[in-house]
Amino acid sequence: MNEGKRFEDNFYKSCGAQKINVDRIPDSMSGFAGQNSICDFTVFKENLFYLELKTVRIGQRFNFSSNIRVNQYDGLQEKLEYKKVIPGYIIKYYDTETPTNSKAFFMHQTTLTRKRADTNKGVSYQCCNKKSFSLKEAEEYLIPVKGQVKTVNYDWDVRYLLEELIERKALNVWLLKKIK
Repeated sequence: MNEGKRFEDNFYKSCGAQKINVDRIPDSMSGFAGQNSICDFTVFKENLFYLELKTVRIGQRFNFSSNIRVNQYDGLQEKLEYKKVIPGYIIKYYDTETPTNSKAFFMHQTTLTRKRADTNKGVSYQCCNKKSFSLKEAEEYLIPVKGQVKTVNYDWDVRYLLEELIERKALNVWLLKKIK
């Protein structure tokens, strides 16, 4: 199983174990041809969360433009119009040799901006005026997602994450650090 699908499976199982209402959205990667979903999961706890899960190997940068599809950005951007909705991305930096080094972070849709499309390069996205994040930058700016490794798989503390995001929505604070 690839790391992205393992992350999705672990997240889904963590929601179930914590009795959190979650729906996994079928996508073409899972064999549902013709589907072009905006996210991997919808989760409900006081608010409706639209969550797209992403993975990147530790040591590499998470490039927003190559990892976020236009329909995902547009679809999650539309969800910002609703009061009790929190759309965003959970990015996991993983280490297959030492799984305990893996870390995940939440990035709210409002922190991502689309830059004008260059006809040769297509659409580009930025967060905190950066086109990509290293693990160190994610630790500096994004909201950490708590998890506990079990050999290879993780138990994610989804309940804690959702409660933190609900608090942050009330304060409208989506970054750990102000942009310079």
